[in-house]
Amino acid sequence: MPSIASPAIYRFRRAELERWIEEAIETLNAIDGDPDLEDDELEAVEERENERATWPRAFA
Repeated sequence: MPSIASPAIYRFRRAELERWIEEAIETLNAIDGDPDLEDDELEAVEERENERATWPRAFA
């Protein structure tokens, strides 16, 4: 099966992939609420919130 090596087709496919990636990132940002929050930062925030929830009231 011959490969299609046309520069025009390559540019089109690349543009479509870039468009799809941008849409996926926008969707994830809408779901997450904070587009700049990374997974490891999110885990640290959740751990701090869990620690506060388990502290005795005298220390809260």
